[in-house]
Amino acid sequence: MKFTIRDLLLVTVIVAILTAWWLDRTRLHNELRRVEVEITRQKVINEAHEASAKAQESIAKTAADRAAFMEDVVRAREATRERDYRLNLPEGHLLGPPLPNPSSPAPSPPKN
Repeated sequence: MKFTIRDLLLVTVIVAILTAWWLDRTRLHNELRRVEVEITRQKVINEAHEASAKAQESIAKTAADRAAFMEDVVRAREATRERDYRLNLPEGHLLGPPLPNPSSPAPSPPKN
C-alpha cells in the first residue's frame, strides 16, 4: 500500500482541524467554568451583603424598639406615680392605690 503526498497532506489537514477544534472547545469549556465560578462568587457576595444589611436593619430596629419600650416604661411609671398606683414589677400588674396603715387593730368579727 502506497501513500501519496496528497494522502499525507489530507491526513495532516484533518489532524490540524481536529486539534484546532479540540483546543477551541477546551478554551470555551475553561471560560465557561471561569464564568460559572465568578457568577457563584458574586451570588455569595450579594447574599452576604443582603444578610449584613438585614442584620443592620434588625439591629437598628431592635435599638429603636428598645428605646420605644423604655419610653413606654418611663411614661407608665410616671402615670402610676401620678395616680398613686403601685406597679408589681415581676408580674407587671397594677395593684391599685396603697392601703392605709391604721394604728388601731381590726374589729373582731361577730360570733354566731
